[in-house]
Amino acid sequence: MASLEIELAGVRLCNPVVIAACPVTESVENIMKCAKAGAGAVITKSIASYDAEAFQAGYRRTYVDHRGMWAMSTFRRETLTLEAGRRLVMEAVDRTDIPIIASVTALDTALGSWYSTCVAMREAGASMIQLDFFYLPQPVCAPRNAAALTALVTSLSRDIGIPIIPKLNLEIPALFAAEMFRDTGIAGISLLDSVHVPPPVLPDADGRPAHRFVEKPSRASLFGSWQLPLTLHYTYLLSRFTPFSLCVGGGLLDSRDAIEMMMQGATTVQFATAILLYGFGRVTEIVSEIEEFLEQRHLDNVTALRGLAYRYLGSEGETMFTAARAKVDYDLCIRCDRCLELAFCTAIVLVDEHIQIIQNRCDGCGLCTFYCEVGALEVEVML
Repeated sequence: MASLEIELAGVRLCNPVVIAACPVTESVENIMKCAKAGAGAVITKSIASYDAEAFQAGYRRTYVDHRGMWAMSTFRRETLTLEAGRRLVMEAVDRTDIPIIASVTALDTALGSWYSTCVAMREAGASMIQLDFFYLPQPVCAPRNAAALTALVTSLSRDIGIPIIPKLNLEIPALFAAEMFRDTGIAGISLLDSVHVPPPVLPDADGRPAHRFVEKPSRASLFGSWQLPLTLHYTYLLSRFTPFSLCVGGGLLDSRDAIEMMMQGATTVQFATAILLYGFGRVTEIVSEIEEFLEQRHLDNVTALRGLAYRYLGSEGETMFTAARAKVDYDLCIRCDRCLELAFCTAIVLVDEHIQIIQNRCDGCGLCTFYCEVGALEVEVML
């Protein structure tokens, strides 16, 4: 039987499926359900040291469409106070047998805003600390802000005593992060956080916000499957240009996404949206399907997946194209003529009431096979 055990930043996990910081991980009961469903580790909802009474409580509002899940809330609603976070971690450690990763956040890069929270999480039994930069002032990448963030991460990595992993978002580009955190002593990198965006509006004359029960809405957080290409981008670059363990999430919905991400260099994979939308059973399903994938391909352990795609990847100058051309299967063609509507393609023409491919015009791009709903168009290698 293939082994799913994996090491993330020096911490041993029974499998690579990690539940990301999200509404699912803000209660002990739900963390226990994640563990029972088979999660390898859980990252708590973010914890901060602040006076809750000084912040608006607010509520949580969500809106889901074909582009993803749009969430709107407040800092106080979306974070746990230091005391609440301490209790959460202590109880979760006591009542589960998987690593509990404490997500810690603050509103600035002052060491004092983070240090006591990190120490408290270590003493509560957290196996690791994720640094959540979601609430930092923008632009994070401005030289002064980036220097302050680097100094903060270096201090915490040196002094806290358990593994520290910063969580990236789109305000911190992948290669910029690789340089910024290169000598900070971090144990790994977590990614990819949701994105601050204007709230979606309804397609009516008023441009009314799509979120219900919100007056004067501010920024929303957008997350969902649309993030997957960005997550792949970060994973590919960070796995190639840094030595760090990578706890990768952002757009992953199923085991296929997880396997692809590990093949691109992820050490472990994070899930949030999939659990929110489909429940705890999705965790069991993902873990089981990863194990099945390994066994079908005679791979001894999940570590063998990491970077497996590298053998097929090269730089742009090394890319070699195999000559290929489209062809028509006339037994399947129903003459719907959708392929003739391809705006840029001059290779597909109608001759004597038949769809034909002018071979010396066809580049073999394959887009026509997507257009054809009956499978009458295919691309084949030129011999």
